[in-house]
Amino acid sequence: MSKQENDFNAIAPVYDLLSTLIFGNTLLKAQKAFLHLIPENATILFIGGGTGKILPEILARKPQAIWYVEKSEKMLQQARKQISHLSMLPIHWIEGDENHPVVKENQFDVVLTFFLFDLFDKPTLHTLIQRLYASLKSNGLWMVADFASQNKTWMARTLMKSMYTFFRIVSQVQASQLESYTEILESLSLHSVHSKAFYASMIQSIVYRKPE
Repeated sequence: MSKQENDFNAIAPVYDLLSTLIFGNTLLKAQKAFLHLIPENATILFIGGGTGKILPEILARKPQAIWYVEKSEKMLQQARKQISHLSMLPIHWIEGDENHPVVKENQFDVVLTFFLFDLFDKPTLHTLIQRLYASLKSNGLWMVADFASQNKTWMARTLMKSMYTFFRIVSQVQASQLESYTEILESLSLHSVHSKAFYASMIQSIVYRKPE
């Protein structure tokens, strides 16, 4: 039986090591960039969080609850290990994706999508973003950290091509190139309120606010 698309189970135990070897701590810095904007007692949807390395930083913002939605069972296990030393955590662990009833039937103060959008082709990405937009409360914050589609330097093109080739082999990643997720987000009338570039502008963090 063939593996499903975007299957990160096989690479989950070494994912953080590989990302650190290539990018150092840049991916984590991009995710941390605007976490201070999360209000206390916020309800947070964190979808596609992978190994959850950023979870301690999110918990420091004292959220009311975090719905941690991750498709990969092995990634979910890694995320639990990140905070296994802590107790009384306001985290709901969910193995699934944007089609899970928790996502479809609830709205959240904050949505986090960190290095998620680069996995999908344009039609799927459009559907994903529309689903998450519906899950965000009016005046809510959507925090994005991902590779910058507008970066067309030789280094960026070469590295992205290598990454897509690698992840298509080991994880059956659906996308073959990075789509312009910012265009889709902005077409939904989300307002970009903060942004920051990293790694020679190859990586970006953006905070969007949903209109009231």
